[in-house]
Amino acid sequence: MGLERPVPDFLAPLFWDVNLASLGPGHEAFVIERILNYGDIPAIQWMWRTFTDEAIVAVVRNSRRLTRKAASFWALIYDIPPDEVRSLGAEADWTGVSPGSS
Repeated sequence: MGLERPVPDFLAPLFWDVNLASLGPGHEAFVIERILNYGDIPAIQWMWRTFTDEAIVAVVRNSRRLTRKAASFWALIYDIPPDEVRSLGAEADWTGVSPGSS
């Protein structure tokens, strides 16, 4: 499963900075990231119908572009330990303070 069909028009507000027609095979991670960060229930339902759980989990684990809030939520949903989520790592911490440091 993946982007075998165009991204539907109802998702256009999530992709304010790109032409929907330009999104296709090879852009799966980008589309998943936007939906994980900004998607509503219909967008998430479309994502679940379009992409495999393995593809979504890979994005949750590896993306640097997920917000901390989204990364925390989706890690909880998919039962991924926070230390396995790149967006929750010390290098992603905008405060510059590593977890556990004083």
